Amino acid sequence: MDVAEMYDHIFFECSFSRKVWHSVLFCSIHRVVGTWRQELDWTILKLKGRSLLFAILKLAWNAYLCVIWRQRNKRYLGASFLTDDATMVHIKELV
Repeated sequence: MDVAEMYDHIFFECSFSRKVWHSVLFCSIHRVVGTWRQELDWTILKLKGRSLLFAILKLAWNAYLCVIWRQRNKRYLGASFLTDDATMVHIKELV
């Protein structure tokens, strides 16, 4: 498994993370969730503005990556982890 495939799975192919990212996006944007590269390219291209909405979306992107990575580590290490709804609440609190 190469790095791109790993990121694809962890952040966008896994049903847990896909559902969370879909929920983050649907707070303000309605679009189909893609692969790691597609989402990264979309973020770089679309979130260049300086408006409050763009600032919030940039924070949401970073909070999503951080929280999903932490959840991945918890699952990997056998620790208890949050549900998808609790994960979304945690991301909202961070933003």
